[in-house]
Amino acid sequence: KKELQKKLYQQAEVQKQYAIEYYLMGNECITAAHNSRAALANFNKALKLDPLFLDAWIRKGITLYDINEHFEAESCFNEAVKLSPKSFKSLYNRGKNRISMKLYEEALNDLDKAVLIKPEHAGAYELLSYVYLHLGNKKKSKECEEIAIKLKMKKIKKRKD
Repeated sequence: KKELQKKLYQQAEVQKQYAIEYYLMGNECITAAHNSRAALANFNKALKLDPLFLDAWIRKGITLYDINEHFEAESCFNEAVKLSPKSFKSLYNRGKNRISMKLYEEALNDLDKAVLIKPEHAGAYELLSYVYLHLGNKKKSKECEEIAIKLKMKKIKKRKD
């Protein structure tokens, strides 16, 4: 019995390694070849081998978002958030995708959580500003816009130092 457990564990580890390779090939398809379909095929293979591969769910979602497949992207980001509710990338990208789907309340919920995780992320505040504007809250929109500007200025100043 112990031997069987050991073999199953080793097999699972090998599958995870293959999943990582497919994930990396998927990224390569995007960055080098600019081929979304090939990238998606690789992300799907990675997820078939390791359905708990958070980064593969996120990259697949981003790839789908980039080709305007927002409903499919949503299900990838939902899976990523389910796997890791405190993952900034999952929440940020789902929020961004939800803006594209005009689901502003849901986007607000995700982006609020995202800025709690990464309060120095100017892009998240820019998206929040946009969401608040669409929800009719000009005051909150302006506040978020100002925070985004301050964060960007801080980053620029840091680079110069």
